[in-house]
Amino acid sequence: MAEILGTTQPNISRYEKGIISPGYDIIIMYMNYFQVTFDYLMCLTDDPNYSRYSSKNTIAKIK
Repeated sequence: MAEILGTTQPNISRYEKGIISPGYDIIIMYMNYFQVTFDYLMCLTDDPNYSRYSSKNTIAKIK
């Protein structure tokens, strides 16, 4: 995973342990690699395709 994300194995371990937070670029790479939404990646939903900010959802629409 470290090679795919262009970082080091110790950094991956630190992300997983909550010692450091990944930057937006790493989060986006995780989302793209696993083909999931931000909401799923952050454990806000159990549906890997659900995004509360999607225009397909009626919960929150940005006008």
